[in-house]
Amino acid sequence: MTTVFFLYFFTFFIQNIYFSFILHEHLRAKYPIEYENFLLSCAHQLVRWYSMGQIAFNKVRHRLETWRPIVHSSLYIHNSVENDATVEYITEGEIFHSEKLNTYIITLGLEQFNYDFAIVSHSDGRKRIIKHMQNWDNSFDKSEVQFVLIEALYKDKRIKLDLKTDDYNFYLINNRIDDKFMYYFLKNYQKIEDLTKDDMKNMVITVLDQNVVSFDCYIEKDYIYISNTNYFRKSDIITED
Repeated sequence: MTTVFFLYFFTFFIQNIYFSFILHEHLRAKYPIEYENFLLSCAHQLVRWYSMGQIAFNKVRHRLETWRPIVHSSLYIHNSVENDATVEYITEGEIFHSEKLNTYIITLGLEQFNYDFAIVSHSDGRKRIIKHMQNWDNSFDKSEVQFVLIEALYKDKRIKLDLKTDDYNFYLINNRIDDKFMYYFLKNYQKIEDLTKDDMKNMVITVLDQNVVSFDCYIEKDYIYISNTNYFRKSDIITED
């Protein structure tokens, strides 16, 4: 049966080639100028269609490359052993959306919404602060940094801040303590419900670090970046650059 089909299609193919050759010779002999113009027109159209197809292909490829890190991040999370973690999206100091990390709706286009940052929480209390979820690296690595004391000066009162308790731990590598995070932290963890964004403009955070070095951080203009064994302030990073 296979041989019969092969012979049929082979014969059909040969017949079409032969017919095309005969037609080509006939048109070239009887209508030489018109036929040549027709061939040139076909060649022009083929080049045009090829160029249009190439442009369309490049647009699709660019779109796929744009989404590739997001899709890769989502697949990485779905295959992660940390799929019991949760992610909360924060804007204006409030949680506007939360979900299990293994459902991670970033692949459905969450980036079209405005949010200040996200907090990814491990089931054991470790918490990562993520500026953009497509940059999520699936890491909950603890830092060796742990400040002796952190205080916020608010309305002439000093408020002790705990970035680590029995319930949570923000001392994780790559976490950044800035004004947006501190606004959220003070409202939701310190329960300062009447806090406004204007209050953050002049707020000073006093830190006594693990080496018993004290410094003041004007949180609206500065931030603290936590690394593996040390921390950096925005002013330190600018100085190094």
